[in-house]
Amino acid sequence: MKLQQLRYAVEVFRHNLNVSEAAEALFTSQPGVSKQIRLLEDELGVQIFIRSGKRIVAVTQVGMAVLETAEQVLRGVRNIKNIGGEFAKTESGSFTLGATHDLLRFRLPSVLAGFRALFPDVHLVLKQGSPAELMGMVFNGEADLALTMDVAGNGEDLRKLSFGEWRYVLVLPRGHELASKGEISLADVAALPLLTYGFA
Repeated sequence: MKLQQLRYAVEVFRHNLNVSEAAEALFTSQPGVSKQIRLLEDELGVQIFIRSGKRIVAVTQVGMAVLETAEQVLRGVRNIKNIGGEFAKTESGSFTLGATHDLLRFRLPSVLAGFRALFPDVHLVLKQGSPAELMGMVFNGEADLALTMDVAGNGEDLRKLSFGEWRYVLVLPRGHELASKGEISLADVAALPLLTYGFA
């Protein structure tokens, strides 16, 4: 299925089933429009239009459903193009990203490589900090965006969006009393000394 076929079918419907007018609006030939619509119907296994000889005279019930969906698809494609056009206007300049050490070292290298490939004219500045420091960077305009595993403080003036999940694991010596347990609860570790990242 091609977008061109959907566009041809929708255009015929918009021109009151007049294939000649649709072809003229599409800057193509009438036989070409008719052929592509036939190919679309064959692929879908349904009849979109009712024909009398070579003329299209009506739209089938299933055809209306197809045309409505086709219009949504074509509208979505136009929206994507608009987004691309708007973003293309701003794909140069400088962008400052703040993140925690873990994200910068383990999660972001491939993402950043993809960003640089897509936007080679954007100067990417990376800043590392704790969650509290990162929120301060965004609040003070020192970073355009910050990625962190924890939100320090209230930060009512900042917009926070979830972008993934992070799994925490408990690392124990082999001979530890909890190492043989299948599942370990927070109650099991509450009384133990822990070494973790500080989020302040």
